[in-house]
Amino acid sequence: ASSASSPLPPPPPPQAGAVDCVVDVVSVKHLEETLEASAATLLVDRRGRVRAAEGLVVVCVYAKWSLASGWVRERYDGLCDAEQRVVFMRLDAVRHKELAKSLGVRTLPTFILFKGGRRIDHFLGKERALLEQSIEDHAAA
Repeated sequence: ASSASSPLPPPPPPQAGAVDCVVDVVSVKHLEETLEASAATLLVDRRGRVRAAEGLVVVCVYAKWSLASGWVRERYDGLCDAEQRVVFMRLDAVRHKELAKSLGVRTLPTFILFKGGRRIDHFLGKERALLEQSIEDHAAA
């Protein structure tokens, strides 16, 4: 019998589509519960990180077919990684047409800001700088 130890197994390959910190809205109730919880408690993103939301939730309403929505994965997810004080959510306007309509969405992407469970502002996708400044202002307040 050999006393040599067997080599360690190779590390698992990276997961395709690794979990991001943006939470996908799955229903009206899910959005309502998140907004309610953000007004009173800390939330945990899908990476398991505690988000000190301070009541600020940003919802990106998008559609996969929209060219203007294309920057969402890159830039919006980047905002999520950089801004720990905010809860970031995505709402697929095709899958949740009635909810998008009830939120008054007419252009994609649209970003809606909620604080303390109440809607406080919204921006169109082309207004990236305004969105980023508004997130910074409301997260710090």
